Amino acid sequence: MKVLITESKMKDIIKSNFGLDLTGKIHMVTNKWELPEEFDKIIGERMLNHYLNRFGPMYWFDTKKGLFLAQDRGNQYDGWNIADHLDFGLSELDFMRILGIEYLGLSMDDLINLYMEEPINEQITDEAEDNMTKIIESYLDMNIDEYYGVKKFWVDYNEVHDSYDINIFFDRKLAIKLGGKMNIIIRKATDNIGNDTNNMFSGLKLGLYQHFED
Repeated sequence: MKVLITESKMKDIIKSNFGLDLTGKIHMVTNKWELPEEFDKIIGERMLNHYLNRFGPMYWFDTKKGLFLAQDRGNQYDGWNIADHLDFGLSELDFMRILGIEYLGLSMDDLINLYMEEPINEQITDEAEDNMTKIIESYLDMNIDEYYGVKKFWVDYNEVHDSYDINIFFDRKLAIKLGGKMNIIIRKATDNIGNDTNNMFSGLKLGLYQHFED
């Protein structure tokens, strides 16, 4: 039950803060009959079968910005190949920008695992918890320049308390230089981080822990 709640929270956070919900809008393509007609002009049946046989299934995404077709062709071929109905090629980052979630650090695999309507299994269970820590950490990394004195973040899932521990690493050299004045910086940064994350990830239990790093 905890895992289902975790996945639901992830979707709620993405939907409420970024206006994105791809539930039921990612579809697998394993033959020509599963390919939307919008893509008939950019990939014929012979080419489609060639890519399916060589690289595995494709996926089409039904988004507010239109339909997109994607296939993971492996690192040897630059990973995910993504195109719109006009055959305009996109990188993973370009696609995430179109969806409006580029700052969350999610990959195409993450989106498929999260939104594809498949039975929950142990692998997806692990992915859900890992994805949430990644989302929180990516959000903090995106805003790290706003928190003076902070060098990095590390987020960990606390299974005992069903919460997410945000580890804040402050600059040890700066602390030595400033002495007692560093306490003011730490309090201010911690308060801001706490307010920001509680607003962004409402409904999650979050803990803040302070560390120093050279």
